[in-house]
Parts: sequence; structure tokens; C-alpha cells
Amino acid sequence: METIKLKDVRFSYDNKKEILKGIDYTFERGKIYAIVGPSGCGKTTLLSLLGGLDSPTNGTIFFDSENIETKGLGYHRKKRVSFIFQNYNLIDYLTPLENVQLTTNDKNTKILEKVGLAQDEMKRSVTKLSGGQQQRVAIARALAHDANVILADEPTGNLDETTGEEITQLLKTNAYEMNKCVIIVTHSNQLAKEADVVLRLSKGEIKERKK
Repeated sequence: METIKLKDVRFSYDNKKEILKGIDYTFERGKIYAIVGPSGCGKTTLLSLLGGLDSPTNGTIFFDSENIETKGLGYHRKKRVSFIFQNYNLIDYLTPLENVQLTTNDKNTKILEKVGLAQDEMKRSVTKLSGGQQQRVAIARALAHDANVILADEPTGNLDETTGEEITQLLKTNAYEMNKCVIIVTHSNQLAKEADVVLRLSKGEIKERKK
């Protein structure tokens, strides 16, 4: 089922060098997509456009066949997508549990347990957690949201191999059992191998890569 569709999406900074050059692509629910490519090629820029954090210079992005700007980018960010940011973007004066509760009314701690946080760690300020622990909180916050699309920027980058595999399985559960669309930007070949579709972004263009 079509979820997000890009039609002739272009993006440039200050109308200078074009980062994205007329991208046409359709993302579907129930699948995991990995976007790969060299550093600086525009992977995170593309993720930001999909999430409504920025607008394309030209072209249109649709969600369920509706231009995402029709209801507004704020509505799109709040209701339709959830983010796993590479730099976490946690509220530093809140605990992990409080950060997760920003996206859900559920006070259950199970999602934090699933990403490997201990009970005492859930009650600390996030500033007292390690980078890996903060990454777990960021992932839990995104997974707790009921949005149909998960946008993840290097979600396993700061995690050990075992935890990374566990997070990958959680993302698979969200895609296959909860019928969500999971779009991941990654440099990890291992994580890319777990995706249903691998998209390579290079020189402003995107192509499906044979696995």
C-alpha cells in the first residue's frame, strides 16, 4: 500500500548546488527501506523532506495521495511520521520515560525495556546516560508513536552489535506486524542487508540496488 510518494522532488541550498535532482519514488507500508550512499550525498536531507522538516525546492511529496503541505508540515510531523534522530534530539531535563511519554499517553515502560534500558536508568535525567543509552531512548520514543512511518537516521550507529540486532528486529516487527513503513538512512552494510529494499543515493539521484 502506497504511503509516501515523491514526484520530481528537487532540493538545493540557497538555489546553488542541487542536492536532489528530480526524485520520483513511492514508499509502501509493510516494508523496510535502507537508503545508502556516500557521505554528503543528501541522505539526511531526503529523510528531512520525507518527514516534513523541510520543503523541496521543487516537486511534491504525498502522504496517502495527499500533498503533505495541504494539512501543513506541522500536522505531518506530529501525526504521520516518527523520527529516530542521529543526534537523539531528546529533552535533556526529562527522564527517558518522560521523553517517551511525549509521543504517547501510555505510561507503560515495556518499550524502554525492549530497547535494553534498566528500571533505574528510566528514571535518570537523559544527560546522565551514555550515548548508546540515549540512542535507545530515541528509538523507544519513535516506536511508541502510532505514526504509520518511521524515519531513522543511523539508528544502530552508537549501539553494540547485540543491541543493534535487537533494534533491527523491533523495526522489523513494526514493519511486518504493525504494517508500518520504515525508512532508514545507514552506512551499515549489515543493516542494509536486513531491509526489503535498498536505495542508493548518488549525485542527486536515487536507484534501487539489487541485494
